[in-house]
Amino acid sequence: MSKAILTIDDAPTKLTPKIIDYLSAKGITPVINFIGCEVDKHFDEAVYVAKNGIVIGNHSFTHPNFSELELSECRDEIEKTEHAIDGVYKAAGAEIAHRVFRFPYGDKGGAREAQIQKMLRDEFGFERLDDSEVLFPYWKENHLDTDINMHWSFDFLEYELSWMNGFTWDTIVSRIHDSKPEMGSYLLDNSSVNIVLMHDMEETEAFLSGYYEKLIDYALSQGVEFIKPRFVKPKPE
Repeated sequence: MSKAILTIDDAPTKLTPKIIDYLSAKGITPVINFIGCEVDKHFDEAVYVAKNGIVIGNHSFTHPNFSELELSECRDEIEKTEHAIDGVYKAAGAEIAHRVFRFPYGDKGGAREAQIQKMLRDEFGFERLDDSEVLFPYWKENHLDTDINMHWSFDFLEYELSWMNGFTWDTIVSRIHDSKPEMGSYLLDNSSVNIVLMHDMEETEAFLSGYYEKLIDYALSQGVEFIKPRFVKPKPE
């Protein structure tokens, strides 16, 4: 049986509570990453996440490519989202158990990468998603095992369904069964835990109703066990 940690990007939306309720019924605990500028637009939905004990991650304020920003702009993107997340937990009457961060597009800042990693650790005190059981060779080769931000090893890419670019449900199924993908990892590999990426997107829901249920149900039917995420403090330099 293969194991995976579920992470969800681009929340909150009107769809978020339905995703939470579905995953809860399945006994699956995800990490849900918020885009800061969407919090005020979907505040009740955001609070619902905190009330259900789900760890909320920081996914920047406007979802930019960090390599195109000055360091001060990177800091502002992170800081404003942390402020928004603080407001969500306060409204929910819940304590913040963990603070984590994911770059939009996996763009770690280009030439400023080292400075941003230091900022994530020293200024914001972000924890790391525990990836000690992610054993794919490239994970360590690319320093993903030491980065403060959480990366992913398998992306469903289901957001492409609504693009009408030839990407279909069959494409997703083929990717799940691809044992030697060009990018990322084999989801059904039983020698390593995968960190799986799914998206909270109303556009995808409008194209394929209940897409998140279909994705997770199919993964479960193929023997994927979704395990509860754990978090660790990064080692000081």
